[in-house]
Amino acid sequence: MKNKKIERCTFCNKEFNNFKTSIELKTRTERLTVQHTWEKIGNLDIQNRELLCEDCFNKFLTAFKIAVNDNISSTENNNIIEEETKEDV
Repeated sequence: MKNKKIERCTFCNKEFNNFKTSIELKTRTERLTVQHTWEKIGNLDIQNRELLCEDCFNKFLTAFKIAVNDNISSTENNNIIEEETKEDV
């Protein structure tokens, strides 16, 4: 059986015209047992692959950047912005 070639964005269903970006997400969840060892919880593991058009990839990056920035301090965020500004110059 041949693999079907994906010609459309798996998020918005637009045809690819210029770029397509493959994003693969794999998570593994473990919990600490009473014996102080890590135990895998298989039903919480996730594996996903998306092929995104340029617009959807940019939306993904924006959402990811906001989520990451929400989890760091404002001082760290200012340092990141300063570094990005230096790179742009």
